[in-house]
This record gives sequence, C-alpha cells and structure tokens, in this order.
Amino acid sequence: MQTLLNQMNTLPGIVGCLIYNPEGRILTQAFPPAFDPGHLAEAAGILLNGTLGLEVATGPVSMLDFRYRGARIIVRPIKGAALLLACSPQANLQFLNISLGVAIPKIEKLVAHQALLPEPAAPEPAAGVAAPPAG
Repeated sequence: MQTLLNQMNTLPGIVGCLIYNPEGRILTQAFPPAFDPGHLAEAAGILLNGTLGLEVATGPVSMLDFRYRGARIIVRPIKGAALLLACSPQANLQFLNISLGVAIPKIEKLVAHQALLPEPAAPEPAAGVAAPPAG
C-alpha cells in the first residue's frame, strides 16, 4: 500500500495521502515529515464521523472535496477504508479522478488482504512491572 501512496504523491498538486479504516485508524500514510501523525489521526477520526453523518442525511458519499485558500482535501470512500488526499488548491480534479480510478481497485485489494491479517498483539508487560488495573 505504501508504494501506491508514494506513487499518488507524484501526481501534480498532491502533498500527501493516507488510508484510514472504518474505525478511523490510519492504515498507512505518505505525508512529509512536517505533518504530525497525531494530527493526521485526529483528522481521520473527524472525517470518519462527518462522513457517517453526511451519509445518514444524504445517502452514500462518493467523494468529499474540501477547498481552502491554501489547500484542498479530497476524501474518497473505498471498500473497507477511505483515501484522503491533501492537495494544493490548483490540483486538477479530473486528472486526479482518472488516476484514482486506476489506483483504488489496487488499494481495495490490499485493504481487504490487510483486514484478513490478525491484529498485532499488545506487548507483554516487562518482568517486574505491574499491568495497569482493568477498569
């Protein structure tokens, strides 16, 4: 998946991109180091909740396009996840959609494969360190 995101970043006007699952967890991201991973995760959660609310009100969402003075954010729901693209305001949406038409089926296959893999186990507490109380 990382390779596909890195390829997406080579498109004109793309600053960075990420894929998040239906729980809002980032599966992978390709953003410059200046972007705080915590803020990216927070944005994914906000967009997840907003998209769910929008779908209740309007039906299925095929794309969200947020335009700002200095940036543009595109969100494309895909099977099992969502793709977020941070773009410059001048990004060509038609060209981007053509490129996404090629990339999204590949990403969906990778997301489906990743969903079949078991979640990584939580690390065991170090010897002599008490686990936090449940509650």
